[in-house]
Amino acid sequence: MPANIKFLGGVRTVTGSSHLVLTDKSEVLLDAGLFQGHRDEFYQINTTFDFNPHTIDALIISHAHIDHCGNLPSLIKKGMRGKIYATSATKALSKLMLEDSGKIQEEDIRYVNKINKRLGLPLRKPLYTSKEASKAAKKIHPVSYGQRLCVTRDISFILSDAGHILGSSVIVLEIKEESRLIKLGYGVDLGRKGLPLLNYPAILKGLE
Repeated sequence: MPANIKFLGGVRTVTGSSHLVLTDKSEVLLDAGLFQGHRDEFYQINTTFDFNPHTIDALIISHAHIDHCGNLPSLIKKGMRGKIYATSATKALSKLMLEDSGKIQEEDIRYVNKINKRLGLPLRKPLYTSKEASKAAKKIHPVSYGQRLCVTRDISFILSDAGHILGSSVIVLEIKEESRLIKLGYGVDLGRKGLPLLNYPAILKGLE
């Protein structure tokens, strides 16, 4: 089977970015973004996956905005055991973002459950807690820009500076097929010239 891409979120929407690259040998996920919407829709979409989290070999996170990393704790709760990669800055920022997301969810559910208890309705649970978020962030393995890392038997990747926020990355996957090497670039949110403290986004060449 040639390499395929399954678009799971962030398509025709602006939240919940997530994309699955499939080969005969591997399943590599690009981003695990949180879908942000009304409460019931939010919970349903963020707990329902069009793939088996147990079979994911690796997850690569492009940057620490919540629509790109915010559903990581849910994936881990659903059984994902593949390694998680991002730059060291993205790991540090993701910890803060995820913990804040967990805290917001806990506070929201406390409010909802006050009403549900008064109305005799079932109590609800948050998507994940701040503690679960902190544990999830610790599982991220830091990777430097320009470092080539082999994550499966046929897929390796390199991160380049996206210039979007601190630690943000353009991801280039190198996928080995029988007769060729595919270089697949994943550039989602890119910066621009003249931004303070941030580099100009890397210009990639040789992609197929």
